[in-house]
Amino acid sequence: MPKINPLRLKYWRQKKHLSLVDLAEKSAVDKATIHRIERSTSMKQV
Repeated sequence: MPKINPLRLKYWRQKKHLSLVDLAEKSAVDKATIHRIERSTSMKQV
């Protein structure tokens, strides 16, 4: 899997008004995986 910038992913998803489920349906990535990618920076910053 290519490296994905978690902050850009969350920003883009919210800008397009997509839920995790909507994005998972449009992509080949599971909802839980998208959630883990988006949470990865917030966990490192703590």
